[in-house]
Amino acid sequence: MKNGRSLIIQFSKWPQQGRVKTRLAAAIGDDKALDVHIELASFIAHRVSGLSGVDYQLWLDQVGVPYRSSVSGGIFQSVSEELIPVYIQAEGDLGAKMSHAFMVSLSVYDRVLIVGSDCPGMDRDYLASALEKLSTHELVLGPAEDGGYVLIGLRQHQPELFLGMPWGESSVLEQTLARASHLEITCACLSPQWDVDVYEDYLRWQSWLRAQPG
Repeated sequence: MKNGRSLIIQFSKWPQQGRVKTRLAAAIGDDKALDVHIELASFIAHRVSGLSGVDYQLWLDQVGVPYRSSVSGGIFQSVSEELIPVYIQAEGDLGAKMSHAFMVSLSVYDRVLIVGSDCPGMDRDYLASALEKLSTHELVLGPAEDGGYVLIGLRQHQPELFLGMPWGESSVLEQTLARASHLEITCACLSPQWDVDVYEDYLRWQSWLRAQPG
């Protein structure tokens, strides 16, 4: 039975050298890329958790592989200390993982958002806007500047939105919108955001951090 609440799910990889931020690692090395992954995932967790009246979960691809980092473990330290609810993502591509997470969570929650761990500009106001739009739409998307999306929200499990999508390509948002239209799923889009994938994105993030107040 549903609990009448809303849920935000953050997807992330467990920090393991050589398998996180691989495109960024080509420019800055595996060690630094690992540090960036931990720092960024922790930064986003701080921004998206704690929204009033909204539950938060972290969904990881695995748990327990040792990692080395000169940066504080942040959100992953909380995982180790069992301070936050953690779930393991399903097998398969990104679509299979998200579809499974929605299927499980929407059996309990009225509205569910899934966000990644790459978009520093996504704050609590952005998430609150997404949840508000889910009151009048069945689907909400946060477009990414690269043609994908940084946020997806649903009120009902819609597995057709995730099947056979070309994940990682610039047409994902366009194809998702076309599929939603074909399925007659009402959709709202938020303002576009950027995420940190390559070295130019990393430099943009560092500049963005320096510009933040406080």
